[in-house]
Amino acid sequence: MTHPQDFEQSSQFDRYGAGSTPNLTVEISSRPLYRQIYRQGSGMTPMESIEFEGTALDHLSHGNVAGWVAIASWFVYGIPMGILVFPILGEQVRAIGTHLIKLIHSPLSGALWFQFLTLVFAISFTLMVCLCTLTILAKGTIRKLQQHRQNR
Repeated sequence: MTHPQDFEQSSQFDRYGAGSTPNLTVEISSRPLYRQIYRQGSGMTPMESIEFEGTALDHLSHGNVAGWVAIASWFVYGIPMGILVFPILGEQVRAIGTHLIKLIHSPLSGALWFQFLTLVFAISFTLMVCLCTLTILAKGTIRKLQQHRQNR
């Protein structure tokens, strides 16, 4: 086994700087060494299609779209959802009221309870889908207007 003194005396090790004190510092660059590459899918599979729709709605809700896209989204999504939600909800609330009156008169009827719960589920689902879409559009429009005011 060789000792460190033997390495310092050897001319072969002196030639490569083994006898000098080593530099124990590490330089870390502020730039990343590589870029994160996001591979864009084709959108042909169901999961890729869902991912594209989610990304589009995310950009829309954060106001990261062009102004004409924000306006067009109100025509494509907002107006149909508004047309869908208000008449359906008016009719469904009336139907729930009549079912509640029937349930008060015969509370032990299983068929009436099933119809009532089905109506409540249908109304809840319709309301949730329509209001989520309208919320995304409203949130994106507000943020887009705020960005437009800040840029002036």
